Amino acid sequence: MTATTTATTATTTARHAAALLLPVAALLLAGCSAAPPRAAAPRPAPSATAAAPAALYAACMRLNGVPQFPDPDVYGGYRLGPATGVDPRTPEYRAAYTACERLA
Repeated sequence: MTATTTATTATTTARHAAALLLPVAALLLAGCSAAPPRAAAPRPAPSATAAAPAALYAACMRLNGVPQFPDPDVYGGYRLGPATGVDPRTPEYRAAYTACERLA
């Protein structure tokens, strides 16, 4: 082998190695550059302690003019809307809310 042939073979080998390593390096860098996905925060377990103040608020709303006000769910939330018969835009609802807002 001559010096020219050896140099050409070395250059060709280096180019082939670079051609193989560049995509691998790009994949590795792309995988490392993104932050790991975050899991959704777990919803707290339902408890009677969390729902107790909400139950008092619901009772207050019913006593103050909104008889169809629903009981809270196990997380202390309410479902209001046309299906429940409770319209937060009515004067009765607003008056009950004002009377019970200390419990909200």
